[in-house]
Amino acid sequence: MNRQCLWIMAACAACVAEAKQINSIVDLAHSFSFYADGRFSSQYTPGQPWARNLASFKALDLPNANANLLLLSDPQPQAPFTEEDCALVKAFAESGGLVVMLPPPGKNMFGEMLATFGIQAGEAVAGGKVLPADALKTIAGSDFSIGVRGRFSIFNGPEARVFAADAEGNPVVIAVHAGEGYVLVIPRGMISEDPGSRDRDYNAEWVRPLIEAHIVKEVPEGSHPRGRDFTRQDFRETLHGVTFHYSTYLAPYYAAMKEIVQTATPLIEKRMGVPLAGENASEVALLATGGGGFSSGPLIALAVFWENFPARREGMIEFLTHESTHSWVLPFPEVWNEPIATYVGDLVMMDAGYPEEGTRRIQEQIRRAARLDPGMTDYGLDGAATVPGARALTPGEATDLHWGKTFWILEELRKENPAVLADYFQAKRRLAVPGKIKRYGINETVAVMSFAMKRDLFGWFAQHGIKADRAASEIKDQKEEK
Repeated sequence: MNRQCLWIMAACAACVAEAKQINSIVDLAHSFSFYADGRFSSQYTPGQPWARNLASFKALDLPNANANLLLLSDPQPQAPFTEEDCALVKAFAESGGLVVMLPPPGKNMFGEMLATFGIQAGEAVAGGKVLPADALKTIAGSDFSIGVRGRFSIFNGPEARVFAADAEGNPVVIAVHAGEGYVLVIPRGMISEDPGSRDRDYNAEWVRPLIEAHIVKEVPEGSHPRGRDFTRQDFRETLHGVTFHYSTYLAPYYAAMKEIVQTATPLIEKRMGVPLAGENASEVALLATGGGGFSSGPLIALAVFWENFPARREGMIEFLTHESTHSWVLPFPEVWNEPIATYVGDLVMMDAGYPEEGTRRIQEQIRRAARLDPGMTDYGLDGAATVPGARALTPGEATDLHWGKTFWILEELRKENPAVLADYFQAKRRLAVPGKIKRYGINETVAVMSFAMKRDLFGWFAQHGIKADRAASEIKDQKEEK
């Protein structure tokens, strides 16, 4: 009996056999993505344990990671798969693991990893009709269709099992044997990729059984895979009281990051006027991506390829400050949380030796809002019209208004008081105390800003379309405090 027959028999048996536990590890060390929130697992292996990996595959220790599925998405050019990575992933598959690769359309960085398993990526072609092969119908049934978003790549390999092909018969979804395990290749555009989950369970009716049919390695029931999360990467170092975590792949970027931190940290504290609140921003994880990051109190995550860092450094100063500010303002976030964080970043950029660029970015944000509301009187911070006759803004325009008007307000107040931010956050730290107040909205914001400016600002904000109620504020205004 040949190998193809054995494959079909194994696939059919998998359909009727009791489902095995799937312990998956999502690799985020080579390319950070929204899969960090467990989306792949919830959509394609629902109810099954999963873990993140932000370390090198060597540090992850795949043989002892208690996993039988490894998910790989296209690595960033700055963090490609190494020869050692390829060897370790091959060993994982050959020991019975399933490696799922999700190459994107067009040129991708999967070349060496695919070649390790004898797979070649074909030329990306315009998305068209993709048809399930008989092997896929055997596994998933016949009552389903295959969706393709945008473009996709065509693949092939020695003894590749084709599960979906284009109208001309070119393979699109394939699997190959690797020792006791498998490698499954599904183009990125055939898997859920919407950060808002509006395409939830995209193609799940056939992707789920396809994955289940290729799970060979057993893991203990009730066990959990052992990944390497944000604060368990290859290296850690404490600098200015903040502990940085980074992988082997990102070590060269950390060397440049140290200089940014040493420069920016004292400047941030000077602009904010207060030290960090509690243990906030005490951990920083570096991410292999050029866009995005997050702040969750103690942990800040930074995209190390942001704005061509480290060749250009001013963007990273803004970005580092932005994410730090989110933690600095706690325990109560700001009503203008995103724009004020970037505004502080632009001021710190100016302080760090880039005054022209910092000024340009501030003015550009204001220009976008002024195009919609020249007098800064017709809309609230949320973009809702506050005067008769003002047209409704589109969502994109409302965002521009929110950001630009925030920048304009802060700039107007800074003209009068250059230390307004420091004065504001000092007053907030003193007055906005958990237990003393329960909320921190626009009413409280204007009350605290009034303290910072040493004058009642409720009327001034109202003149500019922002309705704040002095009586409703949990923080007494300046006159009442006296």
